Amino acid sequence: MSKDFDWPVGYNDELNCSINPDEAVAFGAAVQAAVLSGVRDDTIKDVVLYDVTPLSLGIKLVGGRMSNVINRNTRIPANATEPYTTVDDNQTSADIFVYEGERAMVKDNHLLGHFKLCGIPPAPRGTPTIDVTFNIDANGILKVTAKDRGSGSSNSINIQYEKGRLSQADIDRMVQEAKQFEKEDAQRRDKANAINAFTDYVYQWKQAVEKYGDRLSSRERTIAKEAVDNALRWAKSDGIEKHHLENVEKMFKELFEVMKITVES
Repeated sequence: MSKDFDWPVGYNDELNCSINPDEAVAFGAAVQAAVLSGVRDDTIKDVVLYDVTPLSLGIKLVGGRMSNVINRNTRIPANATEPYTTVDDNQTSADIFVYEGERAMVKDNHLLGHFKLCGIPPAPRGTPTIDVTFNIDANGILKVTAKDRGSGSSNSINIQYEKGRLSQADIDRMVQEAKQFEKEDAQRRDKANAINAFTDYVYQWKQAVEKYGDRLSSRERTIAKEAVDNALRWAKSDGIEKHHLENVEKMFKELFEVMKITVES
């Protein structure tokens, strides 16, 4: 509705542009009921109803990060696949934790289910590719499948729409909290990403020491190996997420300096 209207002279009342939320919900429910019951009326003849995902759906990554596979308000039925990889050398299995929610970290979202993918061939971290597929059928049943491309090994879980799902009040609360804590979530996501990048950096040095360690003296090789082992132990320690971003940056610099001196000596 437009506010640009020539009102009669002397009429000074402002146009009421507010929307009563209760009336809006009641109107929407009435339209939905009419469409579903087959009412034929010019008022609703062009109305098309779609089911959508009330919250984003995804899995847990290292560091407790939420990785979305299907975003909120995606039309149902839906199907989406994202590639992932291993986080440890010679890792032969992967735990898949399925969550719904809008927060950056899974601890603030809602766990829907969990399953394990086995049969991943041993390889350096980051080498295997694991495709995780989310499929939601017309009845709202969610099937999550994880498949290792190299071996063909796969496993899946079915999650019924009603089982363990949230109420509308819980969904509204989670969406509101995501907006309320948007800044804090961004900071936590940045820190988790920094820790993951640091771990990748350490593993690169680990592989370099293993591959070219014979070019170093026994003392240099010991120093390098100890530096890598200590850095990995720190990166994988309990409570790592409690460290500030500055601590992660400090560990980056300290490891770099040790390895630089070792290699250049």
